[in-house]
Amino acid sequence: MLKPTTILFFLGLSNAAIGQTAWETYIHYPSSENAEAVTRIEYSQGAIPERDTYRFEHILVLETQIAAGDAAAWRMAYRLRAKADAALFEDLNHALSRMIRPHPAVFLAEFQKLGNPSEALFDALLMTGEEYVDLYEAQQYELSMRLEAIESVEDDALQGTKELCARILRGAINPSAEP
Repeated sequence: MLKPTTILFFLGLSNAAIGQTAWETYIHYPSSENAEAVTRIEYSQGAIPERDTYRFEHILVLETQIAAGDAAAWRMAYRLRAKADAALFEDLNHALSRMIRPHPAVFLAEFQKLGNPSEALFDALLMTGEEYVDLYEAQQYELSMRLEAIESVEDDALQGTKELCARILRGAINPSAEP
């Protein structure tokens, strides 16, 4: 009987043999290792309609991995934003935000590794997603829960990043309050 790792090895060979892109390989097996190999969202010819640049359900696969705490998936989503159109950029920001509540320490650690994060990453911190459109109180609740999660992190090495993110969230929750 073949071991699961042997089967996965052969699956990886078959993916390469049929010419799948790194993105397609990741979508079919969304491991941290496969996430590290992705530099752009790219499909094999004929894999999706020509008018499309990506399939939203594939972003949901990425989002699920991020919500599960996969730091490599988070870094991939951040990398992919550099070549994204406006719609994909927003979808990736939403995916990035999915790590905040369940894994705030991982989010802060990855955020901190960026050194000098761009304003767009602050957008990811505040992105509540389509499910909150026209639901102001629900948006405020979500941001409050993110703030609570961020403030729960006790790692001294993340203190500066924690305070920066908390200040941004507080400003979004109560814009009239003094900084």
